[in-house]
Amino acid sequence: MDRGKAPVAEWPSSILSQLPPSRLLRLSCGIFEQNAYECPIALEIMVDPVQCSDGLVYERSSIESHIQTRQEMETLRLARDENDEEQDETRCGGPRGAIRVTSPCTNDELTSLHLVSAIELQQTIQMLISAPSNPLGLSDEEVEDWKVRKAQLGS
Repeated sequence: MDRGKAPVAEWPSSILSQLPPSRLLRLSCGIFEQNAYECPIALEIMVDPVQCSDGLVYERSSIESHIQTRQEMETLRLARDENDEEQDETRCGGPRGAIRVTSPCTNDELTSLHLVSAIELQQTIQMLISAPSNPLGLSDEEVEDWKVRKAQLGS
């Protein structure tokens, strides 16, 4: 589902339950803002941003989880396909025996699973979080959540 286009009321409760209350309030008012500092999967300010082969930047743990889940799904598909003697070679978007991992945003196949740390973006986010003027417009709860996640990384 493209969360950027679907009305918030149609988003799965599993996604909505993970959002901080201040974000839910903005979303319920029809305010959907995606910024360069926010992971398009987790919908929160990134702590450990990485660039993926689709050219987009994600929170490392979110894109790693996405890749792992897609690999597991493809492995199950391949096992199922091996048991299906009438399997069409191109069913499920790829040739039999191929493991495909797709971008969570574009749904295009990722050409590489290598993730590149976005150091400059990480430093910019750190600077903005630390700024007394709160240029990101985050609530105290969102700032504290970011700091807790940063501390958990050991940085």
